[in-house]
Amino acid sequence: YVRSRRAGERVMESVSRYLSEVLRLRVNQVKSAVDRAWKRTLLGFSFYTSASGIRIRVAQEAYKRCREKLRQLTRRNSGKAIGEHVRLVNEYLMGWVGYFALADAGGPLEELDKWLRHRLRQILWKQWKRFHTRYRNLVALGADPDNARLTAGQRRRHWFASGTSAMNQALPVAFWTAQGLTSATIRYQLLRLRP
Repeated sequence: YVRSRRAGERVMESVSRYLSEVLRLRVNQVKSAVDRAWKRTLLGFSFYTSASGIRIRVAQEAYKRCREKLRQLTRRNSGKAIGEHVRLVNEYLMGWVGYFALADAGGPLEELDKWLRHRLRQILWKQWKRFHTRYRNLVALGADPDNARLTAGQRRRHWFASGTSAMNQALPVAFWTAQGLTSATIRYQLLRLRP
């Protein structure tokens, strides 16, 4: 943090020389640069300015990597029971949230929770396979029978079906909590409350 780009370049050269000559470390020229703080990322974090000063947030690339990993863990054709999917998701996501707990991430984590529940509903929809199984399970889990019949009989893809009102009614947040799924948002809020 210096006043001008020229001063930043002088500091960069000085630090690079010290690291390479005295400490005998190799400086990665691709990752090292002189730039505004909010234009760079550092270990998955990025920065932004607000009325209270410079703040930390999770970099977009880190969110993309997280979603990609969760996508792999929640593949429809994996053949795993829903409890196993929940266990694997919890293991990964709780570690990820713990790492990024010091960043401002409340809103994006709520979106991630919603997207993840949608992915898990998709797995159940595929596992239920037939009209009668889908209808019976939806009604047993609390969906309106008429709405359940329409949803069970529709021929659209799994992603569309898992977002219908009958699926949301039958598999609300409380259902996933009972299955053991830990909310990334709640975990994040608990970690932020710690002194």
